[in-house]
Amino acid sequence: MTTEIVVLNRLGVALATDSAVTISDGDRTKIFNTADKLFELSPVHPVGIMVNGNMDCMGVPWEIIIKDFREQCGRSQRRNSREWLEAFLKFVETYPTLNKSIADRNRLNQILNICNQVKDRFLDKILETSRKSGRLDKSMLVEDLLLSVIDTISKHYDSLHRADSLSDITADEVCEIYQGLYERVIPRIFERRLSEEEYNALISLITKGIMSTSFSDYSSGIVVAGYGSDSVFPSVASVEVDGLIKERLKYTTINTEDENNAGDIGRVFSFAQTDVTERLLGGADPEFIERTADYIEKSFRTLASDIEQKFRPRRVRESEDRTRSKIIAAAAKAVADEYLQKTSQELKKQLTIEFDRMIALMPKQEIIDLAEALVSITAAERKATSDEGTVGGPVDVALITKHEGFVWIKRKYYFDGHLNPRYFWRRYDPAAAAQAHEGQS
Repeated sequence: MTTEIVVLNRLGVALATDSAVTISDGDRTKIFNTADKLFELSPVHPVGIMVNGNMDCMGVPWEIIIKDFREQCGRSQRRNSREWLEAFLKFVETYPTLNKSIADRNRLNQILNICNQVKDRFLDKILETSRKSGRLDKSMLVEDLLLSVIDTISKHYDSLHRADSLSDITADEVCEIYQGLYERVIPRIFERRLSEEEYNALISLITKGIMSTSFSDYSSGIVVAGYGSDSVFPSVASVEVDGLIKERLKYTTINTEDENNAGDIGRVFSFAQTDVTERLLGGADPEFIERTADYIEKSFRTLASDIEQKFRPRRVRESEDRTRSKIIAAAAKAVADEYLQKTSQELKKQLTIEFDRMIALMPKQEIIDLAEALVSITAAERKATSDEGTVGGPVDVALITKHEGFVWIKRKYYFDGHLNPRYFWRRYDPAAAAQAHEGQS
Protein backbone atom coordinates (compact mmCIF):
# COMPACT_ATOMS: atom_id res chain seq x y z
CA MET A 1 0.00 0.00 0.00
CA THR A 2 0.94 3.61 0.03
CA THR A 3 -0.29 7.11 0.62
CA GLU A 4 -0.38 9.82 -2.02
CA ILE A 5 -1.24 13.48 -1.58
CA VAL A 6 -2.29 16.17 -4.03
CA VAL A 7 -2.46 19.78 -2.82
CA LEU A 8 -4.04 22.11 -5.35
CA ASN A 9 -4.64 25.85 -5.48
CA ARG A 10 -4.56 28.71 -8.00
CA LEU A 11 -0.76 28.75 -8.30
CA GLY A 12 -0.13 25.08 -8.93
CA VAL A 13 -0.47 21.54 -7.74
CA ALA A 14 1.94 19.69 -5.43
CA LEU A 15 2.19 15.90 -5.57
CA ALA A 16 3.82 13.75 -2.89
CA THR A 17 4.09 10.01 -2.36
CA ASP A 18 5.96 7.59 -0.16
CA SER A 19 8.13 4.77 -1.54
CA ALA A 20 6.78 1.66 0.21
CA VAL A 21 5.61 -1.30 -1.87
CA THR A 22 4.33 -4.65 -0.63
CA ILE A 23 5.36 -7.77 -2.52
CA SER A 24 3.54 -11.05 -1.85
CA ASP A 25 3.64 -14.54 -3.33
CA GLY A 26 0.55 -15.62 -1.43
CA ASP A 27 2.36 -17.12 1.54
CA ARG A 28 5.02 -14.53 2.31
CA THR A 29 4.95 -10.75 2.30
CA LYS A 30 7.89 -8.39 1.90
CA ILE A 31 7.89 -4.59 2.03
CA PHE A 32 10.45 -2.52 0.10
CA ASN A 33 10.91 1.23 0.51
CA THR A 34 12.36 2.10 -2.91
CA ALA A 35 9.39 2.03 -5.30
CA ASP A 36 8.79 4.84 -7.82
CA LYS A 37 5.17 5.95 -7.91
CA LEU A 38 5.36 9.54 -9.21
CA PHE A 39 6.21 10.33 -12.84
CA GLU A 40 6.05 12.99 -15.51
CA LEU A 41 3.31 12.03 -17.95
CA SER A 42 4.56 14.33 -20.72
CA PRO A 43 8.06 15.50 -21.66
CA VAL A 44 6.78 18.96 -22.63
CA HIS A 45 3.37 19.58 -21.02
CA PRO A 46 2.70 20.35 -17.33
CA VAL A 47 1.13 17.10 -16.17
CA GLY A 48 2.13 14.30 -13.80
CA ILE A 49 0.86 10.87 -12.76
CA MET A 50 0.93 8.76 -9.59
CA VAL A 51 0.24 5.04 -9.12
CA ASN A 52 -0.93 3.23 -5.99
CA GLY A 53 -2.06 -0.30 -5.15
CA ASN A 54 -0.67 -2.95 -7.47
CA MET A 55 2.48 -1.65 -9.16
CA ASP A 56 2.00 -3.99 -12.14
CA CYS A 57 -0.64 -4.01 -14.83
CA MET A 58 -1.13 -7.66 -15.81
CA GLY A 59 2.56 -8.48 -15.58
CA VAL A 60 3.94 -5.19 -16.93
CA PRO A 61 5.21 -2.59 -14.41
CA TRP A 62 3.22 0.64 -14.53
CA GLU A 63 6.52 2.53 -14.71
CA ILE A 64 7.27 1.00 -18.13
CA ILE A 65 3.77 1.67 -19.47
CA ILE A 66 3.83 5.28 -18.24
CA LYS A 67 7.22 5.98 -19.78
CA ASP A 68 6.18 4.37 -23.07
CA PHE A 69 3.10 6.59 -23.10
CA ARG A 70 5.27 9.60 -22.37
CA GLU A 71 7.56 8.84 -25.30
CA GLN A 72 4.85 7.85 -27.79
CA CYS A 73 1.89 10.05 -26.86
CA GLY A 74 3.14 12.61 -24.35
CA ARG A 75 3.78 15.45 -26.82
CA SER A 76 0.16 15.70 -27.98
CA GLN A 77 -1.87 18.35 -26.21
CA ARG A 78 -5.00 17.63 -24.15
CA ARG A 79 -7.49 20.11 -22.79
CA ASN A 80 -7.42 19.04 -19.12
CA SER A 81 -6.36 16.31 -16.68
CA ARG A 82 -9.40 14.19 -17.48
CA GLU A 83 -8.45 14.03 -21.17
CA TRP A 84 -4.87 13.14 -20.21
CA LEU A 85 -6.17 10.28 -18.06
CA GLU A 86 -8.59 9.07 -20.76
CA ALA A 87 -5.78 9.04 -23.32
CA PHE A 88 -3.58 7.08 -20.93
CA LEU A 89 -6.32 4.49 -20.28
CA LYS A 90 -6.82 3.98 -24.04
CA PHE A 91 -3.06 3.50 -24.40
CA VAL A 92 -3.06 0.88 -21.62
CA GLU A 93 -6.01 -0.96 -23.14
CA THR A 94 -4.11 -1.53 -26.38
CA TYR A 95 -0.68 -2.06 -24.84
CA PRO A 96 0.76 -5.03 -26.79
CA THR A 97 2.53 -7.03 -24.08
CA LEU A 98 -0.14 -7.20 -21.37
CA ASN A 99 -0.30 -10.78 -20.14
CA LYS A 100 -3.84 -12.08 -20.69
CA SER A 101 -3.13 -15.20 -18.60
CA ILE A 102 -2.28 -12.99 -15.62
CA ALA A 103 -5.53 -11.09 -16.20
CA ASP A 104 -7.42 -14.39 -16.06
CA ARG A 105 -5.51 -15.43 -12.94
CA ASN A 106 -6.50 -12.20 -11.21
CA ARG A 107 -10.12 -12.76 -12.23
CA LEU A 108 -9.92 -16.33 -10.89
CA ASN A 109 -8.94 -14.94 -7.48
CA GLN A 110 -11.89 -12.55 -7.58
CA ILE A 111 -14.26 -15.44 -8.37
CA LEU A 112 -12.77 -17.42 -5.47
CA ASN A 113 -13.28 -14.48 -3.12
CA ILE A 114 -16.93 -14.08 -4.11
CA CYS A 115 -17.62 -17.81 -3.71
CA ASN A 116 -15.90 -17.92 -0.32
CA GLN A 117 -17.91 -14.90 0.80
CA VAL A 118 -21.14 -16.68 -0.17
CA LYS A 119 -20.07 -19.87 1.59
CA ASP A 120 -19.04 -18.09 4.82
CA ARG A 121 -22.30 -16.17 5.01
CA PHE A 122 -24.25 -19.33 4.19
CA LEU A 123 -22.62 -21.23 7.08
CA ASP A 124 -23.28 -18.29 9.41
CA LYS A 125 -26.92 -18.34 8.31
CA ILE A 126 -27.23 -22.06 9.13
CA LEU A 127 -25.75 -21.50 12.60
CA GLU A 128 -28.03 -18.53 13.22
CA THR A 129 -31.11 -20.47 12.14
CA SER A 130 -30.23 -23.53 14.24
CA ARG A 131 -29.44 -21.29 17.24
CA LYS A 132 -32.88 -19.68 17.08
CA SER A 133 -34.62 -23.06 17.01
CA GLY A 134 -32.36 -24.46 19.74
CA ARG A 135 -31.18 -27.34 17.58
CA LEU A 136 -30.17 -28.10 14.02
CA ASP A 137 -33.41 -28.52 12.14
CA LYS A 138 -32.92 -31.35 9.63
CA SER A 139 -35.96 -30.18 7.72
CA MET A 140 -34.46 -26.76 7.27
CA LEU A 141 -34.50 -25.69 3.63
CA VAL A 142 -30.77 -25.38 2.92
CA GLU A 143 -31.41 -24.35 -0.66
CA ASP A 144 -33.62 -21.46 0.46
CA LEU A 145 -30.92 -20.27 2.84
CA LEU A 146 -28.24 -20.29 0.13
CA LEU A 147 -30.52 -18.47 -2.31
CA SER A 148 -31.29 -15.92 0.41
CA VAL A 149 -27.56 -15.28 0.98
CA ILE A 150 -26.91 -14.96 -2.76
CA ASP A 151 -29.80 -12.49 -3.07
CA THR A 152 -28.45 -10.35 -0.21
CA ILE A 153 -24.95 -10.12 -1.72
CA SER A 154 -26.45 -9.51 -5.15
CA LYS A 155 -28.28 -6.45 -3.81
CA HIS A 156 -24.94 -5.16 -2.52
CA TYR A 157 -23.44 -5.39 -6.01
CA ASP A 158 -26.53 -3.69 -7.41
CA SER A 159 -25.81 -0.73 -5.13
CA LEU A 160 -22.25 -0.50 -6.51
CA HIS A 161 -23.42 -0.23 -10.13
CA ARG A 162 -21.56 -1.51 -13.15
CA ALA A 163 -18.06 -0.34 -14.06
CA ASP A 164 -18.51 2.41 -16.65
CA SER A 165 -15.88 1.02 -18.99
CA LEU A 166 -17.88 -2.22 -19.34
CA SER A 167 -21.19 -0.56 -20.24
CA ASP A 168 -21.30 -2.08 -23.73
CA ILE A 169 -20.49 -5.64 -22.56
CA THR A 170 -23.41 -7.87 -21.58
CA ALA A 171 -23.60 -10.24 -18.61
CA ASP A 172 -24.03 -13.16 -21.01
CA GLU A 173 -20.75 -12.27 -22.73
CA VAL A 174 -18.89 -12.13 -19.41
CA CYS A 175 -20.48 -15.40 -18.32
CA GLU A 176 -19.37 -17.04 -21.56
CA ILE A 177 -15.79 -15.77 -21.15
CA TYR A 178 -15.39 -17.09 -17.61
CA GLN A 179 -17.59 -20.18 -17.80
CA GLY A 180 -14.49 -22.38 -17.58
CA LEU A 181 -13.34 -20.58 -14.42
CA TYR A 182 -16.81 -20.93 -12.89
CA GLU A 183 -16.79 -24.68 -13.53
CA ARG A 184 -13.36 -24.98 -11.88
CA VAL A 185 -14.09 -22.90 -8.78
CA ILE A 186 -17.67 -23.63 -7.72
CA PRO A 187 -17.27 -27.41 -7.14
CA ARG A 188 -14.11 -26.71 -5.10
CA ILE A 189 -15.85 -24.25 -2.77
CA PHE A 190 -19.23 -25.93 -2.32
CA GLU A 191 -18.98 -29.53 -1.15
CA ARG A 192 -22.49 -30.61 -2.11
CA ARG A 193 -23.87 -30.54 -5.62
CA LEU A 194 -25.85 -27.36 -6.14
CA SER A 195 -29.30 -27.42 -7.65
CA GLU A 196 -29.78 -25.81 -11.04
CA GLU A 197 -31.45 -22.79 -9.42
CA GLU A 198 -28.63 -22.37 -6.90
CA TYR A 199 -25.95 -22.78 -9.57
CA ASN A 200 -27.54 -20.26 -11.93
CA ALA A 201 -28.09 -17.77 -9.10
CA LEU A 202 -24.44 -18.11 -8.06
CA ILE A 203 -23.23 -17.69 -11.66
CA SER A 204 -25.37 -14.56 -11.99
CA LEU A 205 -23.95 -13.19 -8.72
CA ILE A 206 -20.32 -13.80 -9.71
CA THR A 207 -20.86 -12.23 -13.13
CA LYS A 208 -22.48 -9.20 -11.51
CA GLY A 209 -19.55 -8.92 -9.09
CA ILE A 210 -17.01 -9.04 -11.91
CA MET A 211 -18.83 -6.31 -13.83
CA SER A 212 -19.47 -4.10 -10.80
CA THR A 213 -17.21 -1.48 -9.25
CA SER A 214 -16.10 -4.08 -6.70
CA PHE A 215 -12.41 -4.53 -7.48
CA SER A 216 -9.97 -7.37 -6.94
CA ASP A 217 -6.84 -7.34 -4.77
CA TYR A 218 -4.80 -6.72 -7.93
CA SER A 219 -6.30 -3.36 -8.83
CA SER A 220 -4.31 -0.14 -9.14
CA GLY A 221 -5.16 3.49 -8.50
CA ILE A 222 -4.13 6.08 -11.10
CA VAL A 223 -3.97 9.81 -10.33
CA VAL A 224 -3.30 12.44 -13.01
CA ALA A 225 -2.78 16.09 -12.09
CA GLY A 226 -1.68 19.23 -13.91
CA TYR A 227 -2.78 21.47 -16.75
CA GLY A 228 -4.28 21.11 -20.19
CA SER A 229 -4.40 23.47 -23.13
CA ASP A 230 -7.64 25.05 -21.87
CA SER A 231 -6.49 25.29 -18.24
CA VAL A 232 -5.81 28.42 -16.24
CA PHE A 233 -5.82 26.51 -12.98
CA PRO A 234 -4.70 22.91 -12.32
CA SER A 235 -7.04 19.92 -12.09
CA VAL A 236 -6.95 16.36 -10.77
CA ALA A 237 -8.45 13.19 -12.24
CA SER A 238 -8.32 9.73 -10.65
CA VAL A 239 -9.51 6.22 -11.42
CA GLU A 240 -9.10 2.63 -10.23
CA VAL A 241 -8.08 0.03 -12.81
CA ASP A 242 -8.60 -3.73 -12.52
CA GLY A 243 -7.34 -5.69 -15.50
CA LEU A 244 -9.01 -6.64 -18.78
CA ILE A 245 -12.41 -8.14 -19.50
CA LYS A 246 -13.15 -9.08 -23.11
CA GLU A 247 -10.23 -6.93 -24.30
CA ARG A 248 -11.65 -3.98 -22.35
CA LEU A 249 -9.90 -2.31 -19.43
CA LYS A 250 -12.07 -2.41 -16.33
CA TYR A 251 -12.04 0.85 -14.41
CA THR A 252 -14.25 3.01 -12.24
CA THR A 253 -15.90 6.27 -13.15
CA ILE A 254 -13.20 8.91 -13.59
CA ASN A 255 -13.32 11.30 -10.65
CA THR A 256 -12.42 14.84 -11.64
CA GLU A 257 -11.80 17.99 -9.65
CA ASP A 258 -12.56 20.65 -12.23
CA GLU A 259 -9.91 23.29 -12.69
CA ASN A 260 -12.52 26.07 -12.51
CA ASN A 261 -13.06 25.31 -8.81
CA ALA A 262 -9.40 26.01 -8.08
CA GLY A 263 -9.99 29.71 -8.61
CA ASP A 264 -12.25 29.81 -5.56
CA ILE A 265 -10.72 27.40 -3.13
CA GLY A 266 -7.72 25.20 -2.38
CA ARG A 267 -8.05 21.48 -1.90
CA VAL A 268 -6.18 18.49 -0.50
CA PHE A 269 -6.78 15.06 -2.04
CA SER A 270 -5.47 11.83 -0.52
CA PHE A 271 -5.31 8.44 -2.22
CA ALA A 272 -4.73 4.81 -1.17
CA GLN A 273 -4.38 5.04 2.64
CA THR A 274 -6.42 8.15 3.37
CA ASP A 275 -7.48 7.75 7.00
CA VAL A 276 -4.76 9.88 8.62
CA THR A 277 -5.22 12.78 6.20
CA GLU A 278 -9.00 12.66 6.58
CA ARG A 279 -8.62 12.62 10.35
CA LEU A 280 -6.34 15.68 10.27
CA LEU A 281 -8.31 17.73 7.76
CA GLY A 282 -11.81 16.42 8.34
CA GLY A 283 -11.92 15.88 12.09
CA ALA A 284 -12.45 12.09 11.97
CA ASP A 285 -11.54 9.16 9.77
CA PRO A 286 -14.26 7.10 7.99
CA GLU A 287 -13.88 4.10 10.33
CA PHE A 288 -14.62 6.26 13.37
CA ILE A 289 -17.72 7.68 11.69
CA GLU A 290 -18.97 4.22 10.65
CA ARG A 291 -18.43 2.79 14.12
CA THR A 292 -20.25 5.74 15.65
CA ALA A 293 -23.17 5.11 13.30
CA ASP A 294 -23.20 1.43 14.35
CA TYR A 295 -23.21 2.47 18.00
CA ILE A 296 -26.11 4.88 17.41
CA GLU A 297 -28.13 2.17 15.65
CA LYS A 298 -27.49 -0.46 18.36
CA SER A 299 -28.23 2.00 21.18
CA PHE A 300 -31.46 3.13 19.54
CA ARG A 301 -32.57 -0.49 19.06
CA THR A 302 -31.82 -1.36 22.68
CA LEU A 303 -33.58 1.72 24.05
CA ALA A 304 -36.64 1.30 21.82
CA SER A 305 -36.84 -2.40 22.64
CA ASP A 306 -36.64 -1.72 26.39
CA ILE A 307 -39.40 0.88 26.18
CA GLU A 308 -41.53 -1.39 24.03
CA GLN A 309 -41.09 -4.33 26.43
CA LYS A 310 -42.06 -2.20 29.41
CA PHE A 311 -45.25 -0.77 27.96
CA ARG A 312 -46.39 -3.57 25.65
CA PRO A 313 -49.69 -5.33 26.36
CA ARG A 314 -49.52 -8.69 28.10
CA ARG A 315 -50.91 -10.53 25.10
CA VAL A 316 -49.47 -9.72 21.71
CA ARG A 317 -49.91 -11.68 18.54
CA GLU A 318 -46.80 -13.10 16.96
CA SER A 319 -47.42 -11.15 13.75
CA GLU A 320 -47.77 -7.91 15.73
CA ASP A 321 -44.55 -8.69 17.60
CA ARG A 322 -42.68 -9.13 14.30
CA THR A 323 -44.14 -5.87 13.02
CA ARG A 324 -42.98 -4.01 16.14
CA SER A 325 -39.47 -5.45 15.75
CA LYS A 326 -39.34 -4.37 12.11
CA ILE A 327 -40.48 -0.85 13.01
CA ILE A 328 -37.79 -0.57 15.71
CA ALA A 329 -35.09 -1.86 13.34
CA ALA A 330 -36.18 0.51 10.56
CA ALA A 331 -36.25 3.51 12.90
CA ALA A 332 -32.81 2.67 14.29
CA LYS A 333 -31.36 2.36 10.81
CA ALA A 334 -32.95 5.64 9.74
CA VAL A 335 -31.34 7.47 12.68
CA ALA A 336 -27.94 5.92 11.96
CA ASP A 337 -28.21 6.74 8.25
CA GLU A 338 -29.14 10.33 9.08
CA TYR A 339 -25.95 10.65 11.10
CA LEU A 340 -23.81 8.83 8.54
CA GLN A 341 -25.06 10.54 5.39
CA LYS A 342 -25.98 14.01 6.61
CA THR A 343 -24.85 15.04 10.10
CA SER A 344 -21.29 13.65 9.87
CA GLN A 345 -20.84 14.99 6.34
CA GLU A 346 -22.00 18.47 7.33
CA LEU A 347 -19.63 18.46 10.29
CA LYS A 348 -16.77 17.28 8.12
CA LYS A 349 -17.54 20.00 5.58
CA GLN A 350 -17.50 22.69 8.26
CA LEU A 351 -14.16 21.48 9.60
CA THR A 352 -12.51 21.38 6.17
CA ILE A 353 -13.72 24.78 4.94
CA GLU A 354 -11.11 26.65 6.98
CA PHE A 355 -8.32 24.39 5.69
CA ASP A 356 -9.47 24.87 2.12
CA ARG A 357 -9.58 28.65 2.47
CA MET A 358 -6.05 28.73 3.85
CA ILE A 359 -4.73 26.36 1.17
CA ALA A 360 -6.22 28.60 -1.51
CA LEU A 361 -3.97 31.44 -0.29
CA MET A 362 -0.77 29.45 0.17
CA PRO A 363 2.36 30.28 -1.88
CA LYS A 364 3.94 27.47 -3.89
CA GLN A 365 6.50 26.52 -1.22
CA GLU A 366 3.75 26.10 1.36
CA ILE A 367 1.67 23.67 -0.70
CA ILE A 368 4.87 21.71 -1.36
CA ASP A 369 5.60 21.51 2.37
CA LEU A 370 2.01 20.55 3.18
CA ALA A 371 1.94 17.71 0.65
CA GLU A 372 5.21 16.28 1.96
CA ALA A 373 4.16 16.70 5.59
CA LEU A 374 0.91 14.79 5.11
CA VAL A 375 2.78 11.81 3.63
CA SER A 376 5.36 11.94 6.44
CA ILE A 377 2.66 12.14 9.14
CA THR A 378 0.91 9.10 7.70
CA ALA A 379 4.21 7.18 7.67
CA ALA A 380 4.90 8.20 11.29
CA GLU A 381 1.41 7.10 12.36
CA ARG A 382 1.91 3.71 10.71
CA LYS A 383 5.23 3.23 12.56
CA ALA A 384 3.50 3.93 15.88
CA THR A 385 0.88 1.22 15.27
CA SER A 386 0.95 -2.50 14.53
CA ASP A 387 1.06 -1.76 10.80
CA GLU A 388 3.84 -3.62 8.98
CA GLY A 389 5.20 -0.41 7.51
CA THR A 390 3.00 -0.09 4.44
CA VAL A 391 3.76 3.63 4.27
CA GLY A 392 7.41 4.63 4.42
CA GLY A 393 10.69 5.25 2.68
CA PRO A 394 11.80 8.48 1.00
CA VAL A 395 9.07 10.95 0.04
CA ASP A 396 9.07 11.98 -3.62
CA VAL A 397 7.65 15.46 -4.21
CA ALA A 398 6.93 17.43 -7.38
CA LEU A 399 5.30 20.77 -8.15
CA ILE A 400 3.44 21.45 -11.39
CA THR A 401 2.72 25.02 -12.48
CA LYS A 402 1.28 26.33 -15.72
CA HIS A 403 4.46 27.92 -17.07
CA GLU A 404 7.32 26.16 -15.26
CA GLY A 405 5.72 22.75 -15.82
CA PHE A 406 6.64 19.60 -13.90
CA VAL A 407 9.48 20.30 -11.43
CA TRP A 408 10.99 17.74 -9.08
CA ILE A 409 11.34 19.03 -5.51
CA LYS A 410 12.54 15.78 -3.91
CA ARG A 411 13.39 12.62 -5.80
CA LYS A 412 15.27 9.49 -4.83
CA TYR A 413 17.91 8.28 -7.31
CA TYR A 414 19.22 4.79 -7.79
CA PHE A 415 22.32 6.05 -9.60
CA ASP A 416 24.92 8.79 -9.17
CA GLY A 417 25.07 11.48 -11.86
CA HIS A 418 28.86 11.72 -11.49
CA LEU A 419 29.22 8.11 -12.57
CA ASN A 420 26.75 8.31 -15.45
CA PRO A 421 27.49 11.31 -17.72
CA ARG A 422 26.53 9.20 -20.75
CA TYR A 423 23.01 8.96 -19.38
CA PHE A 424 22.63 12.74 -19.64
CA TRP A 425 24.23 12.77 -23.11
CA ARG A 426 21.70 10.19 -24.31
CA ARG A 427 18.80 11.83 -22.58
CA TYR A 428 19.58 15.45 -23.32
CA ASP A 429 22.66 16.97 -24.92
CA PRO A 430 26.28 17.63 -23.84
CA ALA A 431 25.46 21.12 -22.51
CA ALA A 432 22.58 19.83 -20.41
CA ALA A 433 24.72 16.94 -19.27
CA ALA A 434 27.41 19.32 -18.08
CA GLN A 435 24.88 21.40 -16.15
CA ALA A 436 23.39 18.30 -14.54
CA HIS A 437 26.89 17.12 -13.63
CA GLU A 438 27.66 20.44 -11.99
CA GLY A 439 24.28 20.41 -10.20
CA GLN A 440 25.12 17.15 -8.45
CA SER A 441 28.66 18.27 -7.51
